[in-house]
Amino acid sequence: MGSQPTEPAMYETALRHYQTGRLAEAVAVCGTILNRGPRDFRVLRLLGLVHCRQGAFDQGAYFLTAALAAAPPDGADTLAAMNELGAALLAQQDFAAALDCYRRALATRPGDATTLHHYGNALHAAGQVGEAVAVYRQGLAAHADFAEMHNSLGNALRELGRFAEAEEHHRHALRIRPDDATALLGLGSALSSSHRHQEAVICLERALATRPGHGETLEALGNALIGLNRHAEALEQYRAARAVKPDSPELRLNEGVVLLAMGVWPEAWAWLEARLSIPRLLLLDRFPRNVPHWRGEADIEGKSILLQAEQGLGDTLHFVRYAPLVAARGARVVLRVQPALGKLLANQPGADTVISFYDAVPDVDLQCPLMSLPYAFGTRLDNVPADVPYLRVRAEYLMVWQALLGLRRRPRIGIAWSGRQHLPLRSMPLATLAPLLARPDLEFHALQQEMPAEDRAWLAAHPLVVDHSAELKDFADTAALASLMDLVVTIDTSVAHLAGALGLPVWILLPFSADARWLLDRADTPWYPTARLFRQKRHNDWVGVVAEVEKALGARMRGGDEKGGPIL
Repeated sequence: MGSQPTEPAMYETALRHYQTGRLAEAVAVCGTILNRGPRDFRVLRLLGLVHCRQGAFDQGAYFLTAALAAAPPDGADTLAAMNELGAALLAQQDFAAALDCYRRALATRPGDATTLHHYGNALHAAGQVGEAVAVYRQGLAAHADFAEMHNSLGNALRELGRFAEAEEHHRHALRIRPDDATALLGLGSALSSSHRHQEAVICLERALATRPGHGETLEALGNALIGLNRHAEALEQYRAARAVKPDSPELRLNEGVVLLAMGVWPEAWAWLEARLSIPRLLLLDRFPRNVPHWRGEADIEGKSILLQAEQGLGDTLHFVRYAPLVAARGARVVLRVQPALGKLLANQPGADTVISFYDAVPDVDLQCPLMSLPYAFGTRLDNVPADVPYLRVRAEYLMVWQALLGLRRRPRIGIAWSGRQHLPLRSMPLATLAPLLARPDLEFHALQQEMPAEDRAWLAAHPLVVDHSAELKDFADTAALASLMDLVVTIDTSVAHLAGALGLPVWILLPFSADARWLLDRADTPWYPTARLFRQKRHNDWVGVVAEVEKALGARMRGGDEKGGPIL
């Protein structure tokens, strides 16, 4: 009878099986070894790695934990096993255990760059992005040319909105590895986030040449192409990415946004439902649990239904138009909106009850987010519910604001130039409007409660606009003030939707790559019959848009054109 192979020889056989992808054979050999001596660190670790490669991370973590229990107190292999255990825990989204594992690993070797990198990645995955940045910087202090760490730091900085710093670190990684696809993806994403879309496209195309068919890179390229208004090409990239990542809700959402801009309704609305599978995009705790969702498929006669606001104030004002359509199907409508809109929408047609986010939700049979109502009603370009006004100004508010404004001596123009969040694409410095505001034949009134400090300072030095921010308590006030204007001129913010919903003449100033709801290359919108759109011809060119508005306003004052008659 021949002699049996030694355990070291058997381990080498199992290792070769693992390295060549014969995982079942590796498991079988490891099992034979453990039957002879069950506390072998190397074999337990290898079993853990095999299970992790198979996607069985819980089993992988079990064997890696057993391996560490059998290991000597320190050593390179032990440190590697601790990092592998951390990765297995992270794959199960057990963030607390993964972070604890990496901290224990660092306690054995505090300056180890690889462990610091993994620890930073775990912090980032757990949503502790600022802490991850600090750890990555600590790692780079120990190992300045760690390309992967530069890329990870760049990605974290981009998530924090620090795009220039992110770009710097991705470029550093490329200096180390000139054709690194991960660095090219990170750099392209940082450039796109900085609205340098043409540079981003070049960078991302390089990344795809290095790593063809990579889903995340295809998605990033689609994002950059949207920034250039190349929507058909963006759609191709998203669909190619979805072939690689068919279950990605982000890709389904992106495709929906492109289709919406291109006017491919109602297909777009169906894809946009993917937003409800992305927790970071909305506060899911606002939606009551165990209440069925309605999307137009079932009869709701005699049912109670919650129509839930989900995102910005403008979105609520835009889609609340559907409440009467829901009520017309025989449902009792409970409308739940942001507190700032509570008084304005208190008597909203179609709503039996109006509550705010501060109020408890009553018992209802069904629920539907407001932004899902176009999907529920099969909205197309030719059947948009656009009977305006669908909002009403409360009489008591109107009387107050008529008294505050006094006698009307010149045409009144209401303006809004900065959204609540002062987003770069939906805000402009007040000084940009100076050529318009300097017209002595017009009277300008600010329709926004908030404005950046630099705009207040400019306004103090150039008192060309009547500032009502101290008196605007909520949107019921804003609606009353806006309704006393002869024209509203606003960037794409909640004031634009308010004016459109009130049926007021409104000119909406749009960025180069505008929100998809405004479609492409149109000066009108099916959503608001009284609106006119003014679009940037190139990125961030608000000066050009204001010049176009000034010209159009002059024509209107002289007697009107095809877009509308004279103000007086």
